[in-house]
Amino acid sequence: MSDQPSQSSTLGASVKWSMLANLLQEAATGVITFVLAALLTPRDFGLVSTAGVYLIFAEILAGLGLQIAIIQTPTFNRNIFSSVFWTLTGLSGLMSAGIFLGAGWVAGINRMPELEPVMRALALLMPLGCASALYQAVHQRDKNFKALAIRSGVATTLGGVVGVGMAVSHYGVWALVGQRVTTDVISLFTLATQTRWHPRLHLRLSEVKPLLPFSSKVLMGQIGVGVQGQMDALLLALFFGPTAVGLYRLADRLVELALRLVTRSIQNVALTHFAALQGDPKALKTTFLRCIRISACVTIPIMIGTAVCASPILRSLGSQWIDGSPALAILCAMGAAKALTSFTGPLLQAVSRPGLASLNVWGIGVFSALGFWVAKELSSAMTTSEQVTIVAACRTTIFLGIYLPANLVLAVIYAKVSWLELGHALKSSLLASLLPVLILEGVQRLDFLQEIHPRLELSLLAALGLGSWIVSLSYFDPVLLDRIRSTAQSIRARVFQRAQPRLRSD
Repeated sequence: MSDQPSQSSTLGASVKWSMLANLLQEAATGVITFVLAALLTPRDFGLVSTAGVYLIFAEILAGLGLQIAIIQTPTFNRNIFSSVFWTLTGLSGLMSAGIFLGAGWVAGINRMPELEPVMRALALLMPLGCASALYQAVHQRDKNFKALAIRSGVATTLGGVVGVGMAVSHYGVWALVGQRVTTDVISLFTLATQTRWHPRLHLRLSEVKPLLPFSSKVLMGQIGVGVQGQMDALLLALFFGPTAVGLYRLADRLVELALRLVTRSIQNVALTHFAALQGDPKALKTTFLRCIRISACVTIPIMIGTAVCASPILRSLGSQWIDGSPALAILCAMGAAKALTSFTGPLLQAVSRPGLASLNVWGIGVFSALGFWVAKELSSAMTTSEQVTIVAACRTTIFLGIYLPANLVLAVIYAKVSWLELGHALKSSLLASLLPVLILEGVQRLDFLQEIHPRLELSLLAALGLGSWIVSLSYFDPVLLDRIRSTAQSIRARVFQRAQPRLRSD
């Protein structure tokens, strides 16, 4: 009993720092994405996204799932860290060389000659990415989410400045490459300089071996997540070209931006806290439901609002993006469902069921691939906009029809929650979404909106949506609204407390 308040307060502090990290990163990412999308073309985004798909799978394989194993293992010291560091550095170096040498072949099968130099440039970053992921894991293990917050804000902002500068200077697709290079270098530097963990010249595979039974199952799950999240972009590139990839990936990125504001903030700290509570089923259930409730109450209204305003959002980026509006609206339904499914993986890993977590994501990955083939057959003679819309519809249908129910069943079994408790956790989020939807739909039917600038229209809709959501939530769940306000005030205080010493020193 005495441990539970401590765990609850620790979770709250961790979530606040994680939310600060995500707010800094996603605020910067959102602004940068909007600016770059206005300056570049869907084809530019599609080329980098296509290269990114192959690099993501290579990074997953090079990581061996050891980052998650480090968070979960009860035994950890500097020698183990050093052995894992040099093991991953060696594997990522080999993967980097393989991607570099095979870039021409990949460009050939995708019929994109411009892809080869982009892939080769990004392949050189793989060792940096693996090292950053390892440092992120030790910060999460130490619950040092403050360092992650600093890393997110600094790296994303500086990377964006470089990317926008190159885009303004007409570097085209290389602006996105420059953004990625800068972000990865700064990210590794900030993470490595804010931890006590530093690698020695020490490598013992015998120290890595005990982690492999757990990490191998995690690896299979990560590959499944990669298949689930990247297969559509991979197949779009193969069959429909980089413009379709660019339209689809921007829509998907906008959904992910909204998810990361709250859901990913909580997910980032969930494994650490779920693992600490695995011996206390009652506390684990309470914490799991708390995560679901907060995530759903913020994420679901954002997703519904984004779906309703999909056309104004993309119109504000430029006419080259408007064809992605239907896909964005459809993908928002999947984004809303992810507010519920994002915690099943950490839950299963925390209760030592990584194999089941892997099976879970592999299942939806396979079904998603089959769904793409259906979409390909249905849309082979359609326009690019229709092809992207069909792919989004097939992926979302499979996610809602198969993956969401399966994850809810797993939550009922392993978090020991009832269906009634799950429904109660979601009630306020659904009810609080009704008023914003009605207002946004009604306002968009007014003729005067067609006569103002798209960005002014979007700002007006965002203000109306946020205001009506606050009014609705104050009626349906005032306690949660007070918690959200308290968290926002705490995050703001942390930012100002960090800024004040700098002002005094100046």
